[in-house]
Amino acid sequence: MIATTTSKKLFAILVISFLSPCIYANDFSLNQFFSLYAGQVLEGDTYAGYDEQLSTKTDNIYGIQATNSFNDSLSISGQLIISGEEDYDPKISWAYLTYEVNPFWKVRAGKLKTSFFMFSDIIDVGYTYPWIRPPIQTYSFIRYKSFDGIDSLYQHTFGDWNGLVQVYAGRINDSISFSYGSVDRSVDEMAGISWSLTYDYTLTLRAVIHTSQFSTTAPNQAVTNLLQGLEAQGYNDLSNSLKIEDERLNYYGLGAHIDTNSWVFISEYTIFDLKNQSFISDEQSFYATLGYKLNDLLFHFTYDYKKETPDTSIFESIRDIAPTNSQYPLKVGTIQSVGPENTNTDYTLGFKYNFASNSTYKLEVTRFTSHSKQLPYLNSQSEFEIHKGILVSTGIDLVF
Repeated sequence: MIATTTSKKLFAILVISFLSPCIYANDFSLNQFFSLYAGQVLEGDTYAGYDEQLSTKTDNIYGIQATNSFNDSLSISGQLIISGEEDYDPKISWAYLTYEVNPFWKVRAGKLKTSFFMFSDIIDVGYTYPWIRPPIQTYSFIRYKSFDGIDSLYQHTFGDWNGLVQVYAGRINDSISFSYGSVDRSVDEMAGISWSLTYDYTLTLRAVIHTSQFSTTAPNQAVTNLLQGLEAQGYNDLSNSLKIEDERLNYYGLGAHIDTNSWVFISEYTIFDLKNQSFISDEQSFYATLGYKLNDLLFHFTYDYKKETPDTSIFESIRDIAPTNSQYPLKVGTIQSVGPENTNTDYTLGFKYNFASNSTYKLEVTRFTSHSKQLPYLNSQSEFEIHKGILVSTGIDLVF
């Protein structure tokens, strides 16, 4: 797809901003990365942007990272990516100013990457991790990828451990598209802290705590009509509970990464906790990857799990509405809009082959399954399988 005028301008601004100052800058660096993948669901439903037709677009990405240091303390950095997921429309994923207070303490301001996960900072650079894509049940798209704000990075030692503490705060205004519609999102306030500890370059432990307050518009006209219908019938409290206005989100994450001469183990556990009722469910996710190295080959297996739990307590006010009642469609619409409890499980077997110093080939087979429990107060099965299949993916990653 031909890039939009706005995206072309963004691309030109990035090139001019970073390349022209290199004439007089003390230190200028430019790094690039590229991923080219193909995938197909051999049997089953759509998964990770793939279906039963071979696709060579979904996970493809090309990126440029540039850093321009003006002196020993001040620098600017940015990243531009062109991805199949965004129809090859250039996007600036982050761009910020860094002030180095001392060799151990940095302060950054601008458009920054969020730090929900162990691989958040390098999530676009496929060469840096073993999978074709990070475990998608845990690395959920609903989390914020970047924000406008400020952070502080402090390196320290803790006995035989090397540590990094990040404290950040900021806000977000953007739009998100789903299969059932799109929303405008406003995160008025967000803040968090992450702490990583590394021992002997072999073991890394990480913890993160995040909180934010956000609002979104209704995802489609059907939801808007439902909210208006509830208010018209006197269910104002129920309608207000479903609206996503000034929602408080708390997020917690733990991670571990072990990398020895022969073995690799990576695992993360996350909690996505909403304090008020809305259309968005609470989530718990977990993955574990175990890999074995054989020269330039890495064989790995990953178990990835996510459970989505909606708050159904607000259904009490409508639970006794009978099918013969004229308000019954509102009951059905409300319960369906909140949705059932979902459990998603993925099993991935793959290998990574470093065939050159800056190049790697990957192949993965993923078995995915999703189960949904019955919607409360409606006649349905107690539990039924709604989503399953096998995805085969392959491709290469380059850094240069």
